[in-house]
Amino acid sequence: MGCCIVKSLAQAFANERAKVVIADINIAGATTTAQEIGFTALAVKMNVTQQDSIDQTVNTAVDQLS
Repeated sequence: MGCCIVKSLAQAFANERAKVVIADINIAGATTTAQEIGFTALAVKMNVTQQDSIDQTVNTAVDQLS
């Protein structure tokens, strides 16, 4: 995950016991970030230019984190 600010925000939410989704077109980077955050984080590959990808990310997040 290239943006340190976003990574820091995700970590801060996770520290407060929130479940977070690390969604990025770079799944390797998203996976690394999710692993660093811990068990409350889920890595998902998402292309924000494709509505199907966005919809799938939302569905995956709801299915796996609800």
